Amino acid sequence: MTLISQEDTLVLERLELQDLRPLASFTQVTWLSLSMNQIEDVTPFPRPLQPPGRRNDCLD
Repeated sequence: MTLISQEDTLVLERLELQDLRPLASFTQVTWLSLSMNQIEDVTPFPRPLQPPGRRNDCLD
C-alpha cells in the first residue's frame, strides 16, 4: 500500500479541480440552455372535444 503525503494530496486535488472547472461551467451552461428550451417549448395541448354528457376519464 502506497502512502501519499498531504502535500501530494493537495496537488492532486488542485489538479482535479482545474480539470473539472471547464466541465462544470459547460454543465451549467447546458442545464441552463436545456431549462430555457423547456420553458420556451412548453405549450398547452388543446383538449380533445368531449361529447356532452361524457366524462373525461374512461373508467366507466
